[in-house]
Amino acid sequence: MEFLFAGLVSAFVACVILATKSYHLKYTAKGHSGAARQSAHRTPTPRICGIAIFSGFIAGTAILPSDVAAYAVPLLLSCIAVFAGGLGEDIGRDVSPKTRLILSFISALCAIAIFRAWIGPLGSPYLNWITSTLFGATISTVLISGGLAFLANAVGDTVILSISILLMCSILGLFVFNFPFGKIFLGDAGAYTLGHVLIWLSILLVARNPEISPYAILLIFFWPIMDMLFAIFRRVVKREPIGAPDRLHFHQLMMRGLGLTYFNRTQRNVTNPLATALVLPMTAVPIIAAQFLWHDIGQSAVALLFFGALFIVTYRSLFIVILHRASTRHQRTAAKTSPVVAEPSMTPAE
Repeated sequence: MEFLFAGLVSAFVACVILATKSYHLKYTAKGHSGAARQSAHRTPTPRICGIAIFSGFIAGTAILPSDVAAYAVPLLLSCIAVFAGGLGEDIGRDVSPKTRLILSFISALCAIAIFRAWIGPLGSPYLNWITSTLFGATISTVLISGGLAFLANAVGDTVILSISILLMCSILGLFVFNFPFGKIFLGDAGAYTLGHVLIWLSILLVARNPEISPYAILLIFFWPIMDMLFAIFRRVVKREPIGAPDRLHFHQLMMRGLGLTYFNRTQRNVTNPLATALVLPMTAVPIIAAQFLWHDIGQSAVALLFFGALFIVTYRSLFIVILHRASTRHQRTAAKTSPVVAEPSMTPAE
């Protein structure tokens, strides 16, 4: 009952946001119509969908059994700082990346103080750094919450299972508005807070069930981790700030490739959801692998390395194809638009 209620409340709040957008759009549609470097839409669109998701999550938590609510309520309280920072950015207050990062750490410290749990050693200081600094900025999807729910079910952890399903239903409540037409967007408040909640669900899952391989958790979060690592790598190479936006995330490359191959640049309303549909199976495969390898730390580590190598090869191949397509289209356009200079007629001299 609580799961359905969460989804309905989430959908209702999303409807209210859309119905009243004429009053708040000038504040909540930051980055539309190409104003932001990473923008992929042209119509002014509210990006405060995080309010809808967490309204549903709070409503569902209110009617959870007491043993589950004992974890869900403190988890919600720990979100306040990161949610506030993201929402400030969503309504045009220009909260700097550094400030948002500090607020993310405050939320993380609150969760540590409440649950007295943290990420244990993974056998490598580099992996420890990745999990402690990147998960908080992960743009989470319903696939990740579903992956955690299946894993919690496999080990019989009904508390984490219930919270994961509740979160998943809260997200699904607005999917009808978000995909494929993009009537409302998640925004930073939704993205950062979902990342915070999901990583702490995974930390609690491992803390309560030490037989779970930490590498299986990394497999569940594989896609956003790799995408973010590549984003950081690109910015370091270009000597740009790590928080600087760009348009070279995997999804955006896929969208650009579709635009160059089958569509044109003005058809983003088609290429954007189509790119999402193509990327979703790639996101799901590591999550599925985690369901079979969660009990074996060696096999899950090997799988993580395999998917990492596959991601690198796929990204590089896609990038090369896009460069080739873009060059070919540019040459064709130049050939069509260049003026044809007629040669002077040759007439015999009289």
